[in-house]
Amino acid sequence: YRFGPVAAGRPVTALPGPRRPGTLRSMEPSDRAPFLDPREILRWVYLGRLSLLTASFVAAVIGAGSAGADSVLRTAGALLVVAAAFSLGSYWWTERRGRPASRAFRYAQVVVDVIAVTIVVHLTGGPQSEFSPVYILVIAEAALLLPLPGGVLAGILASVLFGIDAVWVQDGVLTPSLGLQVGLFTLVAVAIGVLGDRLRRTGIRLGAVQSELEQLRLDTSVILDTLATGVMTLRDDGRLAYLNPAGARLLGIDAEAWRGQVVVARLEAMAPGLGEALRRSIEEGEPVHRAKAEFERDGQRVTIGVSTTVMDRRDDPPH
Repeated sequence: YRFGPVAAGRPVTALPGPRRPGTLRSMEPSDRAPFLDPREILRWVYLGRLSLLTASFVAAVIGAGSAGADSVLRTAGALLVVAAAFSLGSYWWTERRGRPASRAFRYAQVVVDVIAVTIVVHLTGGPQSEFSPVYILVIAEAALLLPLPGGVLAGILASVLFGIDAVWVQDGVLTPSLGLQVGLFTLVAVAIGVLGDRLRRTGIRLGAVQSELEQLRLDTSVILDTLATGVMTLRDDGRLAYLNPAGARLLGIDAEAWRGQVVVARLEAMAPGLGEALRRSIEEGEPVHRAKAEFERDGQRVTIGVSTTVMDRRDDPPH
């Protein structure tokens, strides 16, 4: 709804002039969508790493009565302490100090996890370990944190380490089932790497669209705030959604205090004709052109011209 002082029987309209450099803040498109934020992924990596190593330590404690269990327990405990220190240091670096998760930092996280999982699998039975499927999670981590070549290489590294450890545990015998497992891990690494790269590219496009929409919102906000004509937006229930500074000055009201309140009746009491024009547009769904309203301001009679536009958003979700 647009309104302003009447001059010679017509509403005064202010059009935005040419944009001056520096007037609007530009935005760079985001290189990732929010759900691909490396910091968020790394938080889950820290938690998953500590959970895995804690579970392996508990398993070692439970099997402490078997032969050779003491060395396994010591190794699992030492691994848990080292991983906890590495995870806490990484968390402090990215969360407390606010340093960016560089590519080298992300590579280090993936390599540490590959080595940690390999040690856990070795301690818990090699190819027969219940922890072998955790390699899939590490491969997925690499696909989300690293570019396509890095994710695939990390997956191949996991497959190679698993195969070497499994052959070592089985006294140098490469069985068909073991070869199938190694091949499966490699295939999964390549597939997840490709899917992760596509997801990352989609995230980049979504981030660019989000930045463009935010830039459009900023441009529109600056234009509306600099107009000399009052601009008001009402929801279909008559509640005030927006009032630009010119409109607030013209009506002599506090836009922030009125926002979210039902204002049609109050505006009609303040400026007869204004509320009626708004009511007609809301209830009948028809725009109003060149209506007039009058009210007293600072002891003077002020006449304003009112024009309304109806936006049909019936398909939008309620808000």
